[in-house]
Amino acid sequence: MEYAVSMVIMVLRQNKELVRCWYEDVLSGSTKSRQYLRTSQDMADVDLNQMFARDYVNHVSPAPPGGWKNGVDAAKQIIMIYRLSAPDLSISVLSQVEERDLIATHYTVTGTHTAKSFFGVPATGMKYKVAGFGLDRIADGKIAESWGMWDTHALMDQMGILPKTTHLG
Repeated sequence: MEYAVSMVIMVLRQNKELVRCWYEDVLSGSTKSRQYLRTSQDMADVDLNQMFARDYVNHVSPAPPGGWKNGVDAAKQIIMIYRLSAPDLSISVLSQVEERDLIATHYTVTGTHTAKSFFGVPATGMKYKVAGFGLDRIADGKIAESWGMWDTHALMDQMGILPKTTHLG
C-alpha cells in the first residue's frame, strides 16, 4: 500500500513538472529542462513528441482563424503565435494543483508585443504582464488536452488597444 501511494505521488510530481516545463521552459523559450531536449538547448531541438500526446487537443480561447491544430502541430502553432508576437515572452508558474489526471496552473505572462501581430492586432511595442490559468489533462505521461484563459482585457489595455474611457465622478 505504501509503495502504491508513493508511486502515485511520484507520477503527480512528474505531471506537474511536465506542465511547468511546457510553460516556463519551452513556451517561454528558455528550454532549461534537458528531459525534453534532443541534443542542444536550441528551441528547434525540443522534442515535443515527448511532451504532447499524438492526439493532443487545445481548447484554449482565443484561437487562431480556423482553430487550433491537433497533436504536436498544435504545440508548434502555440509556440509560433505567442513567441513570434513577443520574442521576450516569459511565463512564471505561481502555483499548481493536481486532481487525478488534471493539472491546474496559475501563471503570469510578461512580454513586449514587438514582432508579428497577435490574433490580428499589429505589433504595438508595448510591454505587458497578465495573469492566466491553465488546465491540462495528462495521459500516459504526456499532455493530452489543454484549456485555459488569461486576462485578455488587461492585455489589450496594456497594449494600448482599448479605447480610453472617462471615469464618472
